[in-house]
Amino acid sequence: MRISLWLIKIIKSFTTIEFGMDKFPKLKDGEVVSFTSKKEIKRISLHLLMRQIFAFFNFEKGFLNSLWLVVKNPGQHIRAYLSTERDRLINPFKFYFIGASLYAFVFLKLDTVNKTGIDGDFEGNDEFKSIFIDYIQLWFLLVVFFIAYYSYIFFNKSSGYNWAENLVFNLYVMGVTLFVNSLLLPLDLVLEDNLLSDVLRVIFLFLFLVYFAYTYVSFFKGNYLKTTALSITAAIVGGITLLMTIILVGFIYGLIQSYLT
Repeated sequence: MRISLWLIKIIKSFTTIEFGMDKFPKLKDGEVVSFTSKKEIKRISLHLLMRQIFAFFNFEKGFLNSLWLVVKNPGQHIRAYLSTERDRLINPFKFYFIGASLYAFVFLKLDTVNKTGIDGDFEGNDEFKSIFIDYIQLWFLLVVFFIAYYSYIFFNKSSGYNWAENLVFNLYVMGVTLFVNSLLLPLDLVLEDNLLSDVLRVIFLFLFLVYFAYTYVSFFKGNYLKTTALSITAAIVGGITLLMTIILVGFIYGLIQSYLT
């Protein structure tokens, strides 16, 4: 008898939840209607959509907070993330893609290829230029993989971090670098191509190498001079490897095009 009453109560509760939804009144903006004692429905509004978008990209707390932590003390916070505190920083790929997407947007929006003279490097090969521009975020990501590989080769014995952990570290570092560069890029283009812009580019490159070395020293510890030299070497060799990859892709693409035509 008790079991029968218990089953009847369960059936009534499911009936209330599943079949009573069509009897709800139309909601006004911001109005909440409770259909159980623990659950509620809130009507979609522009404010709610904006909050969801910000939450998706972690702009409310995650991205900006992680950006500040990685700039202030990258070694401490990234090591903590790699050990046990996964909630200290946002996901490294999400962090990187936010910085890379912003940089790519500014890069393409300001027509950087034409205004900086890079366009001349693609003269007579518009299709390959299109591939380079359309997949610029892929090239950015690829260089991180290369740098992570070389940092793993250089620091594996002293640090014990594997390639995947080196990749996570470099994703955070390059995410900061691309985000900051997206803020500085418009200034470089406003000055156009003159002596001052050339000086600024040298300064930007120098600051990038300084921050890069700082993050490596902070993360891997060890001898300052040796770690700095190896970090800059990893960045340079990673960049050269990317350049060779792009040339190889261009060469293969040219062969395919010539064969098809």
